[in-house]
Amino acid sequence: MTFINVRENPDVYADGAHDDTRALQACLDEAKDGGTVYFPDGTYLLSGALIFYSHQRLRLSDNAVLLRSAQSDPLTHYLLASYSEPEWAGYSGTHDVVISGGVFDGGADIEEVSTLVNTVHCSNILIENCRFRHCFRWHFIEINGTEKATVRNCVFEGPSYTFVPDHLLNEMIQLDSSHQGSYGPVYDCSGTLVDFFDDGMACRDIVIENNLFKCDGFPGIGHHGDGAHHDIDIRGNIFDGPSGRYGKSRGYIFFKPDVYNVRVYDNVFLAPEEPTEPNVAMISENPDPSALTEWDNVFRGRFDNR
Repeated sequence: MTFINVRENPDVYADGAHDDTRALQACLDEAKDGGTVYFPDGTYLLSGALIFYSHQRLRLSDNAVLLRSAQSDPLTHYLLASYSEPEWAGYSGTHDVVISGGVFDGGADIEEVSTLVNTVHCSNILIENCRFRHCFRWHFIEINGTEKATVRNCVFEGPSYTFVPDHLLNEMIQLDSSHQGSYGPVYDCSGTLVDFFDDGMACRDIVIENNLFKCDGFPGIGHHGDGAHHDIDIRGNIFDGPSGRYGKSRGYIFFKPDVYNVRVYDNVFLAPEEPTEPNVAMISENPDPSALTEWDNVFRGRFDNR
């Protein structure tokens, strides 16, 4: 088995001051055929997206931080993204990957769009035991045209915004189709565009479980693009905080009309007791009542609509 400790690379500083992007990508490339890449404690400054491959296990220590650099030009929009090829369609891309532990930090003082983890045409992806913070305007995790993905035991610290958008199109976890504008454009550490097949593939067989969403007026889970995503289990999560902002609410969970077979159960929704904004638990725009079913959820606080 290939095992790589990134701190054994002399060009990795992990001090939050030196740019570690190229050295870390060299570690991932060394395990391109599969293996474990371990990130010990430290702050790894990133000026570009790190690209991961099939059969890799990215294991981050609890105090390992992937931090978006505020000094790079242009600023990277991504911290971590799946590898892809322009001929990979459907779910034939990067597969059998585990991303475990650590902190993904989009930068507290960076007011430029970001998605911290991004996948496309993937299958069998597990993201677990991670903490996500400081995401500006986009998403902590964006799952595009992917099947059999699980996000579990993670903490999402709600983003804060300094502007009033016309449309509240932000979700902590977004499911989207594989099309231009969903995955990317993603540039690797050398500035090369990671090309992918734009086939509009929807997501399926998605599990989101046992996470903590510290909500800040935007959905914890959902989407705002088109796509017939289906077979989605949302269970055992805690949604804590308001789901409304600027006089609107898209709910803690939001799905558009084409999404079906969504099951929401054993979750806890904690709305403010005296909210200043509207609070809605979950919204499905599909007119079929069986498109989203919910049971055994706990609701606390005041809701305008569950």
